[in-house]
Amino acid sequence: MPDLSRVREILKSARGTRPAPGPIAPPGARVDLDAVAARLGGELGENEAGRYILVRSRYPGERRYGRGSIADAGADLTDGEAFRVLGGLARTPPDDGRALFIDLETTGLSGGAGTVAFLIGVGFFGGGDFHLNQYVLPSLGAERAVLAAVDRLVRSSSALVTFNGKSFDVPVMETRWTMGRMPLPWGELAHVDLLHPARRLWRRRNCRLTALEVDVLGVRRDGDVPGSEIPARYIGYLRRGDPMPLCPVLEHNRLDLVSLAVLTARACRLIAEGPQGDAGAAQQVALGVLYERAGRGSDAAACYRAAAEGPGADGVRAEAMQWLALRSRRAHQHDLAATWWERVLALPAVPDRIGREAAEALAIHHEYRARDLIRASTFARRALQNERDPRRRDAVQHRLARLDRKRRRGGLGLRMDGGAGFEPRDARPDGSRTGWGARRPV
Repeated sequence: MPDLSRVREILKSARGTRPAPGPIAPPGARVDLDAVAARLGGELGENEAGRYILVRSRYPGERRYGRGSIADAGADLTDGEAFRVLGGLARTPPDDGRALFIDLETTGLSGGAGTVAFLIGVGFFGGGDFHLNQYVLPSLGAERAVLAAVDRLVRSSSALVTFNGKSFDVPVMETRWTMGRMPLPWGELAHVDLLHPARRLWRRRNCRLTALEVDVLGVRRDGDVPGSEIPARYIGYLRRGDPMPLCPVLEHNRLDLVSLAVLTARACRLIAEGPQGDAGAAQQVALGVLYERAGRGSDAAACYRAAAEGPGADGVRAEAMQWLALRSRRAHQHDLAATWWERVLALPAVPDRIGREAAEALAIHHEYRARDLIRASTFARRALQNERDPRRRDAVQHRLARLDRKRRRGGLGLRMDGGAGFEPRDARPDGSRTGWGARRPV
């Protein structure tokens, strides 16, 4: 058995002699900004708050990006109403403004007061081309200069477009502006977070921007730096002063911005084409939801009908019929709603959740409106078949027991209130409700 000193010697040799990482330069440290800017392919900018690095680039309109050109994307984004529907905005952005596409690269991926945006990428269309301004933080002491430069650009815009910006980019920006004691520049500015409509429109398991690039745009990146490595690259620059590891980060940010802009344009085109376009059944349902939330009910109904009557998968068609049934119910067209629910149950493969809702709605309809207790019992039993939630099973069994009592008495379960908009709900003996009203689909 080796002695303790020998064990210590072995462990020391195994650790090697790698030097400890150097300290991060303090905010007031001198940095050769001219050299850093030149190596990053940028220029020095200056304002009342100090100096910063600005890297400009341009994607000409005739350049192809995936399956379309940059100019085509810019043209699709001129439809202000489609842009409003996409973002669920209360009003259409002004025609004389421009949308800014924003993406941050930060010193951390979790947000919080300690997360600094060392690169703020901003893209916008102009003259048929796509322009990019990338504001780089050359040292920690230059943050106010970068924020002031971005502030001016944001105030001249009509809308912001981000990808997961409501959860990450905008909160980080709000924190940095607040810590810099600067008023927020966006105020009432419209903000479209593409992540949420993208999940509806393209229904991918992986809805990361790079995954949508491949599936929707047909773009594949070669040699792209992983996002998880980006914070360490900037920390390494602060320690060693070598900006070259940041060059792939700038390219990563550029590609994020171009893909964000082109994907936003593709979504706006789908919205502009509407039910007359060549979107598949799943996209028609997604378009219907977007129209519905934007107050365009007739367009929403047309999209749902196109999906319900089309050749899509049973699950997608069932979802479209579900929306049509709920629209009919809200319009007090109860017989039409029942027809759509029956069509849902007639499909060979119906998702359990939608099938249960259809059976429940039909049980209610036949008990209180059609006054057919036998059919009401049939649909209630069908709702019970795949119901696993104990509380909801109890509600169905409560309904079946009541229907059985009515049938034994020979009653029809007549409504006594006479109100056209009455929505029946089951009351338990303790006065609580079973909550059998039809739910909105998710």
